[in-house]
Amino acid sequence: MDTTPEVRSSSSSTEASRAAERRVARANRACITCRARKQRCIPPAVNARPQAPCQRCMRHAITCSFETDRPPTVPEDIGPSQLSHIVIELQRRINTHEARIAELEKGSLYTRTQSSHERSLGHVEASSASERDSKNTEEPVSGIKDPAAPSVQSDRTTEPQASRYDINSLELVSPIATLRSLGALDSDQENAFSPFDPISCRLLSFQEAQDALHTYIDHCHPWAPVLDTGLRYSGMSLRQSSPALFLAIVAVGTRFWHGGSVHPRYFEIIDLLDKTISRLLLSPTPSDASVATIQALMIYLQWMPCVRKDNLSSTPSEHGLSQQQRTEIKTRYNDMSAWAVFGLALRYASFINLERLALAPFRGAAKVAVTKDDIARMRTWLNLITYDSSLTLTSGLPSSVDPLPAARVVQDFYLHRTAQDPGDVRYGALIELTCMVQRLKATDVGSSGRPPSVAILKKVNIEMEEWERHWLPKLRHTPLQHIQMPFTSLRWYRLSLNSSLLRPVLSSSTRSQTDILHVWTLGFLETSTTAASQILLSLATGASSFVWHVSSQNLTTYPADEFSIDPAARASLHHAVDATWISSTFALTFLVLCYIRRTIDDDLHILSIPTAESSASRAPAKPRSHSLLARLTKFAIEIFECESKGPEFRSGGGYEAVIRDAASIVLDDESSSQAAPIAQDTLDPAIQSLFDLMDDTVYEWPSVYEDDFMQPSSNFADSWGPR
Repeated sequence: MDTTPEVRSSSSSTEASRAAERRVARANRACITCRARKQRCIPPAVNARPQAPCQRCMRHAITCSFETDRPPTVPEDIGPSQLSHIVIELQRRINTHEARIAELEKGSLYTRTQSSHERSLGHVEASSASERDSKNTEEPVSGIKDPAAPSVQSDRTTEPQASRYDINSLELVSPIATLRSLGALDSDQENAFSPFDPISCRLLSFQEAQDALHTYIDHCHPWAPVLDTGLRYSGMSLRQSSPALFLAIVAVGTRFWHGGSVHPRYFEIIDLLDKTISRLLLSPTPSDASVATIQALMIYLQWMPCVRKDNLSSTPSEHGLSQQQRTEIKTRYNDMSAWAVFGLALRYASFINLERLALAPFRGAAKVAVTKDDIARMRTWLNLITYDSSLTLTSGLPSSVDPLPAARVVQDFYLHRTAQDPGDVRYGALIELTCMVQRLKATDVGSSGRPPSVAILKKVNIEMEEWERHWLPKLRHTPLQHIQMPFTSLRWYRLSLNSSLLRPVLSSSTRSQTDILHVWTLGFLETSTTAASQILLSLATGASSFVWHVSSQNLTTYPADEFSIDPAARASLHHAVDATWISSTFALTFLVLCYIRRTIDDDLHILSIPTAESSASRAPAKPRSHSLLARLTKFAIEIFECESKGPEFRSGGGYEAVIRDAASIVLDDESSSQAAPIAQDTLDPAIQSLFDLMDDTVYEWPSVYEDDFMQPSSNFADSWGPR
């Protein structure tokens, strides 16, 4: 073999390094002949060129494979910009393949709910998956090119029906499932992206969608932890695998956009979301019967979309009052819409038999094989149970889900190694509370001629105290735990359940001027007033240490100074589920109602119980400015006014008007030099309906009051104040 002698010069080191690279490359390889014989492949010389034949092939006069190989090229240095493009393209290809895998897995979800149906279609899914995998393996590994997805889809559409559906292996199940297995019904769409994808519709950029996703996971998820927090990193893959869930998440994220308002194209996103929910109701497909669809519906109803309303407001000017149009954005949440969407979610859950699928892995020895999907199903089922309990207490509608089967296995769920802490632990604690409420509602008749469930409610109150002592040490030190579930639910359960037995005493239609509190009501009144004050004070500075020990009949358990808002707690409340604002509004409404009905004084002491405090005010006199009721009322106003300072969006759902009117009864007008007493029977039937919200099956505060509250000429406040 001829070799050219190297010229020693200033570039000798470079040539030597390149020769070393060639030697390394040649030493790590063997020709085809030597590789087949499992013999050592020796180059003809130390500095042989890469295409030189090996010694064995030269000896036997055989064409060496090195002679026919293409000469290796020295890779050029890749700049930072080129490298970034390569990384982005590789990430895009990975996302595409992940979406394809998710699509294949999603296609078999419906068949998993019908075991016999699964056996009849198993070979079809396997052949389809193997066919797609074989075509994917033909794609070039090197180079950055878009996978030939259209060609794969076009090949599948040209397949004859006989190869896709085999009637010989068909098993007779339900009529629709049988016909669907034969391809008689419309199949699922296999578009690269859903027509309801906000990015494909150019409503959001890729980065904006990621920001909305992160906003939901960081701020909204703790209020209803139904999702896996890992979606922070893989959530964009939902665009293809679960477009409805992806749209529901980004819709909530764009509701809480930068600057305190909604995303500029928020209402177009909501139109897209409404169309998606309509499709899930009117034209669902088998692939829609999934856990992801149920999660999308639960997110939709817990953070209802907002509506935009233009109102005229009066502002002072040089020429008097001038009318200006102001756009306000409020949630359209009400119990009827929530009940309807929740019913749809329950239908989907029944269709895929979610309860059985969720509970089965945690029963007996099967729990050792619990998967990530099992955890997701259980988490979704617990969200359905707890929301059902909250909705029934808020609206007075009957319960739809029995929590007892889930309560038997919930400990195995939240103690599992793949469970989320603290989200899944919170669900485990909340399920125990839900079971207490369920036992109470299952009792139709009380004892000793008292109102229904009095004896059971006393027992439930004791159980709730024991529950709080058990769970408080376990969850107390979680960040902002004092304003998160399950303790927010505990306070709301206590207030709504105990106040329901006080309606004969507090309602104007059933109460006479000579009515007095019965002994059996005193405990329920104390529990109610304590829970109401805890709901409001949970947002105060230092509440994480003192709110647990607050007692309405012990003034020393409250801070002596004016209450100030904890900025972190208030910022978290901004992203709360819509129902949270109902509990805060009702808490102050209940305290004011108790005061003007002469059941408590301005320090929340029950008037039927003797107390050493003689300077406390009672109706018809207005509360003292430094009294506990006055301080709580001012604090509630401050909570809702913080929400009103945003340019457009208000999470409070219009309830700030109810707070202002309640405050007008018990607080003196700053412009007036003389305090006016509270007139008797100040609450007319319209306001009384606020207190009866738990019995009112058409309860809808925003739609009833929001228009009147915003009008300057509204006389609604007059019905609260003195006549």
